[in-house]
Amino acid sequence: MKRSDSPKAELAKDRQAEIHQILAILHKWGIHTLGQLAALNKEELAARLGPEAVRMWERANGQSNRLLKLVRPPESFEESFEFEHEIETAEPLLFMLRRCRLSKVPCWPIVWSKARRGTSPSDWRTCS
Repeated sequence: MKRSDSPKAELAKDRQAEIHQILAILHKWGIHTLGQLAALNKEELAARLGPEAVRMWERANGQSNRLLKLVRPPESFEESFEFEHEIETAEPLLFMLRRCRLSKVPCWPIVWSKARRGTSPSDWRTCS
């Protein structure tokens, strides 16, 4: 049984086929670069090849406005240090934290406060 494609997927395939057809025609005309496409007359290109060719011409001339979706990656920082021996007192840990206090890792103040409260280092996996 063949699965039917969604209308959006069909439109994308049709548009892609149209672009390939336009590119084939342009190659037959001797147009092989964006500069050559940009040098063509926009109105004549529209009359001969249609609106998709005009969109291609606009992109080649830097006249296309395509809105970009801003995606901010989540900020996450991780820094670790392996102690050679089991930590029995807070002194070795506080020494390391003092050395790293200039680090730009934003969770150091939280780790510092956990160390001063005497919580177990195994609880420090997250900076919350």
